[in-house]
Amino acid sequence: MCLVSGFSDMPTLIPTPKAKKIANVLMVALVFHVVLAIMEFSCLSVIDGMFDMIGAVIGYCAIRDPNRFNVYQVLCYCIYTGMDFFWSTVRIVLLATKATKIPGTTKWQYHLYVATVISGTVFYLVASVISNLLYRELRDILHDIADPNWRSEAGQQSGYGASDQGPSNGQGSGYQQVSQSSQQDSNFQGTAFKLGNDAPSDVEEEIRGTA
Repeated sequence: MCLVSGFSDMPTLIPTPKAKKIANVLMVALVFHVVLAIMEFSCLSVIDGMFDMIGAVIGYCAIRDPNRFNVYQVLCYCIYTGMDFFWSTVRIVLLATKATKIPGTTKWQYHLYVATVISGTVFYLVASVISNLLYRELRDILHDIADPNWRSEAGQQSGYGASDQGPSNGQGSGYQQVSQSSQQDSNFQGTAFKLGNDAPSDVEEEIRGTA
């Protein structure tokens, strides 16, 4: 599936200038990927060389058209190189513990194989990071096509909790103030008078005098 780009569920996207820059770096990495495969063939590590050639072809098919990138093939290459990085790390451990058989019959093939394993581990990590950056950029383009407002909606959702906290606190404090004023009114033990222009009564004058 990673090598075939004709299905409807494998869209090709028009890249942004940033995506094109990342793709140029990835193209350079693909050249090193082919060189790595040739080195593996030279030290008689045929199976590893075949897998690396397949990986390089997947990466090339993803970005072979500078105006159309295949987002799923980029993702496939990212996963491919990530798995190769894991297995290369395991291979280094096996080489350090001398728990694996070294391919080749001559001394230079042995040294070439060790150099290939070490350099391949570094390469797989770098290629995985580069392809992951390109995949993230293409994924954002795909989101823009599906929902042009997803960036603004994501920003609103990220600030939703902070924006709601203020009004809720304001409502809570207002409710508390109303409750306190109601409680104060219920605890009032004096005499209520109607406001107006009428002259104060004797009881009102007595209250003022005691105050």
